[in-house]
Amino acid sequence: MQFTTILLSAIFAIPAVLGESTIAYFSNVYDENGGSNSLWDVACADNAFGLVTTKGYTTMNSIPSWPYVAGFNQVKNGSPLCGSCWGVNYQDTTIYVTAIDENSDAGFVLSQTAMAKLTHGEGIDKGSVDVNYWAADPSICANKNWAN
Repeated sequence: MQFTTILLSAIFAIPAVLGESTIAYFSNVYDENGGSNSLWDVACADNAFGLVTTKGYTTMNSIPSWPYVAGFNQVKNGSPLCGSCWGVNYQDTTIYVTAIDENSDAGFVLSQTAMAKLTHGEGIDKGSVDVNYWAADPSICANKNWAN
């Protein structure tokens, strides 16, 4: 009986681990110029949760998780999701990205570097891939130990 309870608990926990499904595609705007582009050009710059106004970051590459940054359709200007960390999984690979921008379409717009890492390069040719995602602890994005 105890084994059955443990097994059922594990089975029902799987969807929570995998998170929600969406689409991910990429833009090289987050990679351009070695990440020296200004954060004033993204939605998460100068609001109550802004990365410039609250953290002092001024360029893409000043964000600790760069180049693992993304636009996300749940982020809007002034959103408390600015700077949040997200796990994104495609097949057997998981990356973690910091939400820095809004996205008017579905899902995530990843940096080209993040998309290449997530898909082992195939997402660059495909243009977009179906992914699972979940909110992650911000320290995961900040230290990038997972990226090694």
